[in-house]
Amino acid sequence: TVDELAELAIAASGKDIQIRHDVSKPQGVRGRNADLTIVKKVLGWWPTISLEIGMDATYRWVAEQVKK
Repeated sequence: TVDELAELAIAASGKDIQIRHDVSKPQGVRGRNADLTIVKKVLGWWPTISLEIGMDATYRWVAEQVKK
């Protein structure tokens, strides 16, 4: 879910951030999920690391780029 993705980003940042929802805005399409079986079938690709590890590595890389 988007909340879970936000929680991973917050964890990677090491910051104490509270998730807030603005329910006055449209909620968008619910229940849409990526189906990676087609990617595997067509491209022969499948993720080799977890989303959590990838988010952490991406956050650290972006933070380093900002410092430069």
